[in-house]
Amino acid sequence: MKEKDFREWAVKWVAPAAFALYLLLKPQSAWSTPAAGQQYDAAFQQAEERYSLPAGLLSRIAYQESRYDPAAVSQAGALGLMQFMPGTAADYGIDPLDPYQSIDATGRYLRWLFGRLGSWRLALAAYNFGIGNVERGRSWPAETVAYVSDISKDVGLT
Repeated sequence: MKEKDFREWAVKWVAPAAFALYLLLKPQSAWSTPAAGQQYDAAFQQAEERYSLPAGLLSRIAYQESRYDPAAVSQAGALGLMQFMPGTAADYGIDPLDPYQSIDATGRYLRWLFGRLGSWRLALAAYNFGIGNVERGRSWPAETVAYVSDISKDVGLT
């Protein structure tokens, strides 16, 4: 078969079949965004694709952190949809009360945590408990254990 004929054959038959196989085999999240967060679904999905995060992870974190409330403020002073501490928000150059900036920054931060720690479970623990605490091997408080377990289970990271 000539190279030109092979290319045409591959484009017509192999590429579509390979893409269909990819769609069948790619991991699917068990998490579906509740109605309260569906206005952010496109932003969650874009950030997950941009930073190669597991499907549903950002939506599930937003649910856990703020129940999709972009004006949420925690007792510890964390702000917004994704509950950024003011110092971390400043490090990322975002307004933590802007849900779209917050979603993207969370994607960047989680990708960095995963790269540094090598596991999604450790990245989630660091997001909740602080990277310094995780790297020093401090025992996770019950809140962090539940946080990691619940999100991992719902997104299929177990």
